[in-house]
This record gives sequence, C-alpha cells and structure tokens, in this order.
Amino acid sequence: GDNATITDSFYGNGVFDGDVALGGGDDLVDGSVVSNGGMVTMSWKKRISSGGDRYDAVVSVGRRIDVIWAMPKVGAGDSNALELDFSADGGNVRTGSFVVERLSWQKMETSLLTWFWYLNQEVSEIEMLMVGNTTGYVSVGLGMDMSKADIYLGYLSGNSVVVRDTWSTGYGNPPLDSEVGGTDDTYGVYGERVNSKTYIGFTRKLNTGDSLDVAITR
Repeated sequence: GDNATITDSFYGNGVFDGDVALGGGDDLVDGSVVSNGGMVTMSWKKRISSGGDRYDAVVSVGRRIDVIWAMPKVGAGDSNALELDFSADGGNVRTGSFVVERLSWQKMETSLLTWFWYLNQEVSEIEMLMVGNTTGYVSVGLGMDMSKADIYLGYLSGNSVVVRDTWSTGYGNPPLDSEVGGTDDTYGVYGERVNSKTYIGFTRKLNTGDSLDVAITR
C-alpha cells in the first residue's frame, strides 16, 4: 500500500512492543520509507539523548553501539512482510556494531574522567557527556577554582538518571542552583552504566540567563 510506518519499539525479556505502549515515548522524527525497484530504504532521526526514555539505547560519542536488523526471508510475500519476527529461524536476522564519531565534539581526558562537549550554535545549546571510570557519580565544573564554580554532577539512582545543576563557593557538597536563588537549567538528561563505567549526559543553553551558570561563548 501507500502507507509507511516506522515504529519506535523495544524488545526485551521476550516482549516486543512499541515504546509508547510500554510507557516510553515515540522519539523518532523525519521518518520515511521508500520502495524503488525492489529495494526498500528506511530513514529516520532521533536525538542522541531522548530525555531519559529507558526503552531507547543511549548513544554516546566514542562508544561501540550494537545493532540488530531483520527482514522477511527471501521469497516471502507481502502478507508475511508485516509479520515481525526477530527469531533466529523466522527471518533474516543480522547483528553488527558501530562506533559513534562526531568530529565537532571536543573532549578533555584524565585517568578517571573523560568530558565531551558539543556546541550547537544554531540553537545556542551545549551538550555535555561525562564518562567516568566509576560506578558512582561523575561531575565537571566550569570555573577557575572551587570558590566560584558552576558544577554539574550526575549519577544513576535505580532506573533513574540524576543530574544536579549546582553552584560551588568552596570545598564540600555544592548546593543546587534552585536552593540558592538560581534555576535548574539542564534538560535532555540521559545515562547508563556499562562495564564499570558511568555515562551521564545532558544539554543546557549556552547562556541560561541564570547568574549561577557560567555563560559560554565561542
């Protein structure tokens, strides 16, 4: 027919369903399916961070992402093409992987933490990704020293990803911006723990208008 559908779905523990039906969100945009000369081409876009949807894979710079793709067996008719089958003998199931690379990402690296950042001038945003060799929290601060620093601290709490937008006036646990007259200006939070490494990412405006956030200029 003329209708084409791309579904944001999840498979786990023997259950296959759309993210929305499972309590997540449909995070795909600009989807299209084109059939030409027996070749079907499917394309879509999604944000690297889908805002903490636990049914979406976290895509992080420098990480190897595992991929599964499937289609009906050769010779299957159109009626079988709509029967989703990811079993080993039900369809043509293949697996692979790729490493996410984006040359416009910058990074600073130490033995304990790697900090990636990407400036998106078109929408006046900066996306940050903290990768720590730890199962605990990771953090990065913008400032010359702890007496006046814009600190972002992230960690995993159960199935939740937490990012704290804080302001430091000295050594110790910095208070949330919202506790000292500022605002929480982070969004698009995502994260996971893989092989004893913690990945925490988020986005904020280059200039949030909050006096407790460092304004970022190029």
